[in-house]
Amino acid sequence: MKDFEEYFSDAEIIKLLCKYRIGLAKRRNDHLFFRNLNKNSKRKVNQEGELTGIFPPRKEWRRPKLIDRKGKSSTSINFSALYGCILKAKKLHDRPLWLVKLLSLVGEIREQALHWDSNANFSKPKIKSIIKDSKKNFYRPLCVYSLENKIVITLTAKYLRDAFDSILSVNSYAFRARRTDGSFPNHHEAAAGLRNFIVESRESGNNVYIAECDIQKFFDAVSHRVAADAFTTLKKNLEAENLEELDRRAELVFFKYLDSYNFRENVKESERSILTQGGSFPWLDQPVLDELYSCGIDSELIGVPQGGALSPLISNLVLHACDSAVERDNHGVMYVRYCDDMIIAGTDYKRVYNAFERYKRVVSKLKLPIHEPQRISEYGKEFFETKSKSVYRLDKPLRKRYVQWVSFLGYQVRYDGLFRIRKTSLAKELKKQVEVTDSVIDCMVKNGTLTHRSANSFLHRLANKLVSMSVGKVSLNQECRSSQDMCWVNGFKNLRVYDCVGKQIKALDRNRNRQISRMLKKIKALEIHKKKQKQNGSSSGKKKLPNYYGYPFSYWKAIRSMEG
Repeated sequence: MKDFEEYFSDAEIIKLLCKYRIGLAKRRNDHLFFRNLNKNSKRKVNQEGELTGIFPPRKEWRRPKLIDRKGKSSTSINFSALYGCILKAKKLHDRPLWLVKLLSLVGEIREQALHWDSNANFSKPKIKSIIKDSKKNFYRPLCVYSLENKIVITLTAKYLRDAFDSILSVNSYAFRARRTDGSFPNHHEAAAGLRNFIVESRESGNNVYIAECDIQKFFDAVSHRVAADAFTTLKKNLEAENLEELDRRAELVFFKYLDSYNFRENVKESERSILTQGGSFPWLDQPVLDELYSCGIDSELIGVPQGGALSPLISNLVLHACDSAVERDNHGVMYVRYCDDMIIAGTDYKRVYNAFERYKRVVSKLKLPIHEPQRISEYGKEFFETKSKSVYRLDKPLRKRYVQWVSFLGYQVRYDGLFRIRKTSLAKELKKQVEVTDSVIDCMVKNGTLTHRSANSFLHRLANKLVSMSVGKVSLNQECRSSQDMCWVNGFKNLRVYDCVGKQIKALDRNRNRQISRMLKKIKALEIHKKKQKQNGSSSGKKKLPNYYGYPFSYWKAIRSMEG
């Protein structure tokens, strides 16, 4: 493993800054998508002044050759283009002003991380509200640190993640260190592991029993004292096994990160000033807090920053005690955890029950609130609305209490190992298609007439937007789509086109086509074509049809291509 200093080399800091710049470029592109449709669009993008002046103009980015771009996502291509431009500029005798500013910032960040003043603290993060439940007007607090603090936190998190990874459970799949082959454990592997256990157990003639437990608002509920104790305990374990001795500076950053935030002070007490338009940040109910902290919470610091790079590591450190408790006697039991989502499966009811009880006891000691597990008396709608479930049998619907599908990480797995999309995940994607179309229609119409662009331009842009967010960038002459694109399909790589999955996928394709048809009807209702023809002096009433967006651009084709 690398030394702490190596994580803060010029190259590492510049690469991280490049990633932030690429993220800003994507947000600007999303803003320009609507801005180009309507110059009067009220959508705004955070320009992030901290990144201004330290990067070359976009036109100077060194775009990779076609052969180097093949199979890569647009984010990866843009990163290579920007980083390549910086490396070229560093070789110049007369360095441009932006590079001088960039290297100066890099030096300041490295100095802050490697020569940390024990009396210094992270600045309090800015709280950004993200809508969580529009019907109840609930928001989620997202913490945004200054650029320098953000980089110190992120690279320290990377160091600590690599350091602790060897003693964490192999059954924990979220936010782990990179493997030797360059890959990371992910939710696809976690869901596939559950599916394989179910199939192998049933093929051996065994019954399968499942238990699920959901922790309430983990990041807003975890105690600083518990997080600190977990860090200290695992640090001692790491050093006792002579695997690694943690750098004192990384430990200092970890505890300063905890000190920079707690939910009650940073969020609840400032709720009215943050949510000026109303709404609330939901927290734990008072009876729950009273039960967890019988001596009162006045002296307790609770909650870690959502959006901070060290918070996912904290979840793994804190819940490692739960992992160890379940795995202590795991004969015939399969345990999977992804952050605070967990599931226990086994072929023996008693063993699953005992493992589940051990998990709950440790969670209680960690002062984490859970949704009380419910016994399953009948498989139906209420089953999927229940967040925590006592041990139940996964089997054919021979009895009312037998469960056919288990939900985990966006997937649902049937008793015979078949995957399908979780209904809530499907509903979110359908809703997103409608919302994007509504946004384009809002930009298209101004005072009942078309804005400065043609009707076909709106159709083309809408279709491209819907395609890219669903299956990524695809062209008719493209042999295969990129598996790296940030799109909906790449979030469900375990899917195969069975009958029930095929119905779900076709529903997505139908709804996407329905949105384009809805746009056409809106155009026709406003008689946009006639007005445009008059403005252009055209006498032809022929309407240009939208480009073809059928099978090659469909969800169905993308899922089929992942079957190999």
